[in-house]
Amino acid sequence: RNLLINISMLTNIKSFLFKNKSFKQTIAKNSFRLLIAEFVSRLFTFLISLRVARALGVVEFGAYNFVMTYVIFFVLIVDF
Repeated sequence: RNLLINISMLTNIKSFLFKNKSFKQTIAKNSFRLLIAEFVSRLFTFLISLRVARALGVVEFGAYNFVMTYVIFFVLIVDF
């Protein structure tokens, strides 16, 4: 009986994830996927910045951030 419930649950999840039944469901799924992608991206950025900070040290990491701030500032001006 438990196996039947699990198979049924997996079928429902598969149907929900891969079949768009309504416009609201499509919007909800796409929003959820974007949320997960944004979270993963920010997590990797955080982990990489920790690794860079440990590899460079305090002074070099400060200089790196100083330079990156100016680079990002000018990129924003060019993109505007």
